[in-house]
Amino acid sequence: MKKFVSAAVIGGLLFAASAHASDGTITFTGSVTANSCTIKINGGSATATVALPAVSSSQLDAAGKTAGSTKITFDLADCVSGDAAATGAVKAFFEAGANVDVASGRLNNTASGTGAAKNVQLELVNSDDSVIKVGDVSSIKGGTLTAGAAPNDKKSSAQFAYAVRYFKSGADAVGAGTVSSSVTYSVVYQ
Repeated sequence: MKKFVSAAVIGGLLFAASAHASDGTITFTGSVTANSCTIKINGGSATATVALPAVSSSQLDAAGKTAGSTKITFDLADCVSGDAAATGAVKAFFEAGANVDVASGRLNNTASGTGAAKNVQLELVNSDDSVIKVGDVSSIKGGTLTAGAAPNDKKSSAQFAYAVRYFKSGADAVGAGTVSSSVTYSVVYQ
């Protein structure tokens, strides 16, 4: 009897496995570049703190209003790709993370406690003021790597800018207080 039950169980498992045939294959492709650059944000290092100006809550009196736009300049220097100067388009990719409102692509205020501002997010924009949806690389613009002027110069550079600003979220009034958030970025060479 045990042999019959075991054979029946194995047969059933084989039938169940064969009943779920595959419908296709998804192939993923990508690339890892050898490009490397020295990165400075607002003249400092690759990791930076950007201080926005203090603004009045009256400047954020309706949903969707913005205030306090502050420039973020990326300077890339000494960019190389193998034995040659890196060339082509380059931009920052602002990565989705714990601080990002997935629906809007804006940065949530991570300041906490009674001193935290309410109903305010931070919004990143391109240099032409078009909105960046954090986590969506297609919404981000950048610059072009330019090779050095000297003959045989194997290094290139680029400068491009973005801005961050306060954004009034929701229908409730803005509550005065501190605003803080952060975003991780990667430089994307195209």
